Amino acid sequence: MSVKAQGTLNNNLRVSFLKDTVLQEGSALSFNRVTIQNTSSVKTIFGLELNLPEGWTTLLDTRKIFTLEPNQVLELPIRIASPNDALSDQIYAITLILSNPGIEKKVPYTYIARVRANSKWRASLLNPVLKLDRINKETFFQVKISNTGNIMQELVLNLNTSLELTLPKRNNKINLPSNSDTLIRIGIITEPRYLEEFKTQDIGIEITNKDKVQQVFSQKVFSNNTLFRENPSLWYTAPMFIELVSQNFNVKSQQVYYINSSGTLSLEKNRSLSFNFRSNNFYTENTGNNSRYAHIDYLSKHWTFSVGNQTEFSTYLIDGIGGRMEYRSDRGYKLKAMGVKSRLGDANQFSLEQQLPIGKTSNIVNKTLASLDPGNENNSFSNIAEFNKDIGSSGSLTLLGGFGTEIIKIPGFNHKGNGHTAGLRYDYISPKFIVRTTNSLTSRQFPGLERGVKRSSNEIRYVVKRYFGGAVADYSDRAVSTIDSNQFIYLFGGKTSEIGLRGGFIKNRNNITLTTSIVDQLQDSVTNILFRSHKLNINSGFGIFKSVTLSLSANLLNSFAPQNTSLKSVPAINVFGSIQSKGLGLSFRLDKGPLYYAELLAYSKTGLQNKRYQIAPYIERNFLKNNLTTRLELNYAHDIPTNERSYVARMDLNLDLNKHGLSLRFYGNHNFGNMNALNSLNLSIKKDLTAPLIGLQKYRNLKVVLFKDNNSNSVYDLPDEAIPEASIRIGNQNFTTNKKGEAFYQNIKQGDYSIDLGQVNNIQGWIAKNGFKPSVNVSKSQDLYIPFQKSKFLSGHLNLSKDPFSKKEFNASNIRITAISSKGESFSTLTNEDGAFFFNLSDDTYLIQVNTNVFNEDFRVLQETFNVDLTQKDNENIIFEIRERKRLINIRR
Repeated sequence: MSVKAQGTLNNNLRVSFLKDTVLQEGSALSFNRVTIQNTSSVKTIFGLELNLPEGWTTLLDTRKIFTLEPNQVLELPIRIASPNDALSDQIYAITLILSNPGIEKKVPYTYIARVRANSKWRASLLNPVLKLDRINKETFFQVKISNTGNIMQELVLNLNTSLELTLPKRNNKINLPSNSDTLIRIGIITEPRYLEEFKTQDIGIEITNKDKVQQVFSQKVFSNNTLFRENPSLWYTAPMFIELVSQNFNVKSQQVYYINSSGTLSLEKNRSLSFNFRSNNFYTENTGNNSRYAHIDYLSKHWTFSVGNQTEFSTYLIDGIGGRMEYRSDRGYKLKAMGVKSRLGDANQFSLEQQLPIGKTSNIVNKTLASLDPGNENNSFSNIAEFNKDIGSSGSLTLLGGFGTEIIKIPGFNHKGNGHTAGLRYDYISPKFIVRTTNSLTSRQFPGLERGVKRSSNEIRYVVKRYFGGAVADYSDRAVSTIDSNQFIYLFGGKTSEIGLRGGFIKNRNNITLTTSIVDQLQDSVTNILFRSHKLNINSGFGIFKSVTLSLSANLLNSFAPQNTSLKSVPAINVFGSIQSKGLGLSFRLDKGPLYYAELLAYSKTGLQNKRYQIAPYIERNFLKNNLTTRLELNYAHDIPTNERSYVARMDLNLDLNKHGLSLRFYGNHNFGNMNALNSLNLSIKKDLTAPLIGLQKYRNLKVVLFKDNNSNSVYDLPDEAIPEASIRIGNQNFTTNKKGEAFYQNIKQGDYSIDLGQVNNIQGWIAKNGFKPSVNVSKSQDLYIPFQKSKFLSGHLNLSKDPFSKKEFNASNIRITAISSKGESFSTLTNEDGAFFFNLSDDTYLIQVNTNVFNEDFRVLQETFNVDLTQKDNENIIFEIRERKRLINIRR
């Protein structure tokens, strides 16, 4: 069918398309042709552009300027492709724009495109946009599924929404015979009180056949309100929580009570102000140390300021009262400064860290630390610089170096030492090779927790598909300096090393890693015995069936003292793991023989070996629509050499009352085998709050008033009439005007808001004076009056011709009719119960089309589109003729 020209350019050019509607097959190119004829007696020069919906592509001639001699004809092929997410039940406008260099006005010519479903079966929504009914408790929408193939389709329907539906949300099975259709009616259960302040939301619809071919839809659901509050308060609000925690409330001597609280105040321009507070322990017989923790943070795009308790773990622990400042530039530069009065001793601690990018692949990080303790005359200073660089797409290199000094003056001991630290890290990760090495060296005189430490961790791995193999080597050594205490030497002195081979595979939910190595251990003191172990380590995880998982880790060792041949070698095994399935699980552990250094040392002195096992089944269940979660665990352990048994029961109950912002947690344990053990019972009560800050206004109010401008002065005055019961959309929210034509959108952010008047269909012959989609900038609370003027009127209806003996039903309501203007603007409306519809339109030419995707094959439309010219007349009426075919339809609910 050829489309007649919708107009001419300066009365010189006549334009027509080969097809007024094209069908898109997935992402394949469709074909159409435009014919442009110069009907004048002079040469005509014009420009040509093609406007497509977002995401569509074309192969149209890319020339911008064309020249036609008198009576010459130009034919251009138009090939377009739709994106994968284009909907099969939507009409898309393809607009060709012609322009004359001497005339500013551009003339659009439009045809439409529809996307064909990609399967032998297809689904569609009869009404993709649904307004919830405030009168009836149940409002429903319908999904139509057609099977045009020659085999039965086994389908599963899943619905994703928080609304209450008349169908289950998961695993609705549908068997659809060949050459038949079905209508699935899905009701939404609502009550009027639920629809107040109802935000527009989507119901996700997934339909999948047994071959995993899937079609996805979105049913938009809304409810019109005359008044809608986008946010609860006009003022700034500070969401926060307060939590009361009671630990060991069943044992008076061990009772601990404290309060947690946290909140955030969101400001404009991505700024925020937050606080965190934890009280000291109160109402307890054990006063202990001060555990109070509190700070206030201010955050913006580039800056962070914090005052209060500050904690950082670095070269040494920074923990105290003070302040912190951070700066982040758009180009990658970062600055962080901190100063605190430590609560560990009487030290004043300071840190300054800077990060400077170098090009696109490198940066330098420099960190300076100082700790000044004049009371104890212990002062230290250090500076560490770090260089990071990405090498290609697979490698990264880090180089580290620093120096430090420490001065100690106490009675009987004066010390001044200068030390250094250095490090190197390199990572290379490619599909075939993985290389990791991390090395650091800190001298004995370098201040801080890493004093005298040498570390090296290395691994190389070769990967072939799901399998890998390689080698590992780790080393750690802490040298002891003269200022270290005996306790420090006991806890941290010594060295360990491990060297070996590693291999395994990873496939979906199954994986195994094997490591065989030689391990040397010397800990707790530099004078203790060195032990060497031949070790095999197994780490694995398995997916059994669909819901069962098994994780298992095991260590097999044979240990001996190479410097003391009188000690015999001793084997050891350590196995632990768990098996889980949904809300059931079991963890287990077995230890036999000395595994850790302390156990080896005890064995060398006493000859005793460990032999113990542990088993712990548990169950997890949810109740009250997942508001109550429970976990119960029974733990049995048996130490065979000492014949000690323990029976421990652990319970955890969590109750979340989200509507009330309240949550309660009760947890504890009881040891039935040892009556002297601490049986702990604990309780936590947490309340969410939203506190308005009266006087600090954050949001604005917008009132929109629709009226008929009878005296054509664009001012709402005495002769004018309000437009009640009109459906409009402001931003993303839907409204219905009251008797005074008013809609109130309250507590909204400042900014630009579009107002969609295309849904106003309760008045005939009136149209918005300033277009269907005016916009307003809301910088303060204001009233917006929108005038309507007399318009052109397009009406029509669906005329159904049925077999008088047929029992097949046809629902003529809620069928979408679309009008596309010559500019490519699209307007839609739905037919009423009688199949009638109307548009209020401006002075233009339109292409009118009925959505035939919602028809099953029992009915067909004789003519799907009409061209209507409202430039020369005030109204027009069109009729879509529908004929019946012989088909089978099943109704499902």
